[in-house]
Amino acid sequence: MSYINVFVIALGLAMDALAVSITVGLKSCDCNNRTSVALKAGIWFGGFQTGMNLMGWFLSSFFTRYIEAYGHWISFALLSLIGLNMIRDAIKKEEKACEFHNWQKVFVLALAVSIDSMAVGISFASLGDPILIPSLIIGMVSFLLSMLGVLFGNLATRIKGLCEKADFLGGSLLISMGIKILVEHI
Repeated sequence: MSYINVFVIALGLAMDALAVSITVGLKSCDCNNRTSVALKAGIWFGGFQTGMNLMGWFLSSFFTRYIEAYGHWISFALLSLIGLNMIRDAIKKEEKACEFHNWQKVFVLALAVSIDSMAVGISFASLGDPILIPSLIIGMVSFLLSMLGVLFGNLATRIKGLCEKADFLGGSLLISMGIKILVEHI
């Protein structure tokens, strides 16, 4: 497969990570360390995209039918649960954590947006394509777009009144991403 094709695939895979990263940026309204949050998001999401792609390639013979049958449902459920929790926090007006430090939530988000990358790894294996360079390209594109997404989301909170609505907007965005993933695969 050509590097141009891999790059286009990487862009497609990174769109979910970008949308979730914008949500992370929206949640970091009062953060003074937005660059650190952006870097952490890039590492988590880019790392998971790379790792899941490699895992799909290596385990392709075992998981192909399960990923194809249930991967979109898992992504939908994870993104929707986190989105609903954010909307609940917005309604309750609970205090937001500034830092991107809750590794359990970050892990779930990174897993949810990278399940498609595992499926792509499976398809690379079925084509007999090598995996290392494509996985690194996928991870780097996700890394960069995730960092930009956090910075953009944080910048958007500077709009008067948006910071107070960030949890609701972010939760709605995550639920929308879950629905999009589900509809694309049904």
